[in-house]
Amino acid sequence: MQQGVTSTLVRGCLVVTLPQELADRLAEIQTAVLDAVRETGVRVAVIEMSAVKVLDCEEFVGIRAMVDMLRLLGARPILVGLSAGIVGYLVSNDADTRGLEVERDLQDALDRATGDHKALVTR
Repeated sequence: MQQGVTSTLVRGCLVVTLPQELADRLAEIQTAVLDAVRETGVRVAVIEMSAVKVLDCEEFVGIRAMVDMLRLLGARPILVGLSAGIVGYLVSNDADTRGLEVERDLQDALDRATGDHKALVTR
Protein backbone atom coordinates (compact mmCIF):
# COMPACT_ATOMS: atom_id res chain seq x y z
CA MET A 1 0.00 0.00 0.00
CA GLN A 2 1.04 3.57 -0.60
CA GLN A 3 2.15 5.82 2.24
CA GLY A 4 -0.85 7.03 4.23
CA VAL A 5 -3.09 4.18 3.08
CA THR A 6 -3.01 1.10 5.26
CA SER A 7 -4.77 -2.21 4.78
CA THR A 8 -5.36 -5.16 7.05
CA LEU A 9 -7.18 -8.45 6.63
CA VAL A 10 -9.84 -8.76 9.31
CA ARG A 11 -12.37 -11.63 9.39
CA GLY A 12 -11.76 -12.27 5.69
CA CYS A 13 -12.34 -8.63 4.72
CA LEU A 14 -9.78 -6.12 3.56
CA VAL A 15 -9.99 -3.05 5.79
CA VAL A 16 -8.45 -0.04 4.05
CA THR A 17 -7.85 3.06 6.14
CA LEU A 18 -7.73 6.25 4.12
CA PRO A 19 -5.44 9.13 5.13
CA GLN A 20 -6.68 12.45 6.47
CA GLU A 21 -5.87 14.32 3.26
CA LEU A 22 -7.19 13.00 -0.03
CA ALA A 23 -6.55 16.05 -2.22
CA ASP A 24 -4.15 15.42 -5.11
CA ARG A 25 -3.70 11.79 -3.98
CA LEU A 26 -6.95 10.21 -5.05
CA ALA A 27 -5.56 8.42 -8.11
CA GLU A 28 -2.70 7.03 -6.01
CA ILE A 29 -5.15 5.92 -3.30
CA GLN A 30 -7.47 4.29 -5.86
CA THR A 31 -4.56 2.37 -7.37
CA ALA A 32 -3.35 1.20 -3.96
CA VAL A 33 -6.80 0.00 -2.90
CA LEU A 34 -7.56 -1.74 -6.20
CA ASP A 35 -4.14 -3.44 -6.21
CA ALA A 36 -4.65 -4.66 -2.63
CA VAL A 37 -8.07 -6.12 -3.46
CA ARG A 38 -6.75 -7.80 -6.59
CA GLU A 39 -3.69 -9.21 -4.79
CA THR A 40 -5.61 -10.55 -1.79
CA GLY A 41 -8.67 -11.76 -3.70
CA VAL A 42 -11.02 -10.60 -0.95
CA ARG A 43 -14.74 -10.35 -1.58
CA VAL A 44 -15.30 -7.40 0.80
CA ALA A 45 -13.37 -4.14 1.00
CA VAL A 46 -14.19 -1.94 3.98
CA ILE A 47 -13.10 1.63 3.27
CA GLU A 48 -12.47 3.22 6.67
CA MET A 49 -12.78 7.01 6.38
CA SER A 50 -12.80 8.27 9.97
CA ALA A 51 -9.44 10.06 9.52
CA VAL A 52 -10.85 12.07 6.59
CA LYS A 53 -11.88 15.43 8.00
CA VAL A 54 -12.78 17.24 4.77
CA LEU A 55 -14.25 15.73 1.62
CA ASP A 56 -15.32 17.96 -1.25
CA CYS A 57 -17.58 16.93 -4.11
CA GLU A 58 -14.67 16.23 -6.47
CA GLU A 59 -13.04 13.93 -3.93
CA PHE A 60 -16.37 12.22 -3.31
CA VAL A 61 -16.71 11.55 -7.04
CA GLY A 62 -13.28 9.89 -6.85
CA ILE A 63 -14.35 7.74 -3.88
CA ARG A 64 -17.54 6.88 -5.74
CA ALA A 65 -15.51 5.86 -8.81
CA MET A 66 -13.29 3.67 -6.60
CA VAL A 67 -16.41 1.97 -5.22
CA ASP A 68 -17.55 1.23 -8.79
CA MET A 69 -14.08 -0.08 -9.69
CA LEU A 70 -14.08 -2.38 -6.65
CA ARG A 71 -17.43 -3.79 -7.73
CA LEU A 72 -16.03 -4.49 -11.19
CA LEU A 73 -13.22 -6.44 -9.49
CA GLY A 74 -15.86 -8.56 -7.74
CA ALA A 75 -15.48 -6.99 -4.30
CA ARG A 76 -18.25 -5.59 -2.13
CA PRO A 77 -17.21 -2.11 -0.95
CA ILE A 78 -18.53 -0.80 2.37
CA LEU A 79 -17.77 2.75 3.51
CA VAL A 80 -17.42 3.43 7.23
CA GLY A 81 -16.49 6.32 9.47
CA LEU A 82 -18.05 9.20 7.57
CA SER A 83 -18.34 12.23 9.84
CA ALA A 84 -21.63 14.06 10.33
CA GLY A 85 -20.09 17.13 8.71
CA ILE A 86 -19.11 15.24 5.57
CA VAL A 87 -22.53 13.58 5.35
CA GLY A 88 -24.26 16.95 5.75
CA TYR A 89 -22.07 18.51 3.08
CA LEU A 90 -22.68 15.69 0.60
CA VAL A 91 -26.45 15.75 1.09
CA SER A 92 -26.70 19.55 0.93
CA ASN A 93 -24.71 19.50 -2.33
CA ASP A 94 -26.90 16.77 -3.88
CA ALA A 95 -24.05 14.26 -4.13
CA ASP A 96 -25.19 10.97 -5.65
CA THR A 97 -25.08 8.55 -2.74
CA ARG A 98 -27.47 6.02 -4.28
CA GLY A 99 -26.31 2.43 -4.09
CA LEU A 100 -23.52 3.05 -1.59
CA GLU A 101 -23.26 0.61 1.26
CA VAL A 102 -22.37 2.56 4.39
CA GLU A 103 -22.07 1.50 8.01
CA ARG A 104 -21.62 3.54 11.16
CA ASP A 105 -18.38 1.91 12.24
CA LEU A 106 -15.92 -0.84 11.44
CA GLN A 107 -17.54 -3.40 13.73
CA ASP A 108 -20.95 -2.96 12.09
CA ALA A 109 -19.38 -3.26 8.62
CA LEU A 110 -17.54 -6.46 9.53
CA ASP A 111 -20.66 -7.93 11.16
CA ARG A 112 -22.76 -7.16 8.08
CA ALA A 113 -20.09 -8.40 5.68
CA THR A 114 -19.63 -11.69 7.52
CA GLY A 115 -23.34 -12.28 8.07
CA ASP A 116 -23.27 -11.77 11.84
CA HIS A 117 -26.67 -10.09 12.00
CA LYS A 118 -27.17 -11.10 15.63
CA ALA A 119 -24.31 -8.82 16.62
CA LEU A 120 -25.95 -5.94 14.77
CA VAL A 121 -29.24 -6.42 16.64
CA THR A 122 -27.80 -6.83 20.13
CA ARG A 123 -25.84 -3.56 20.18
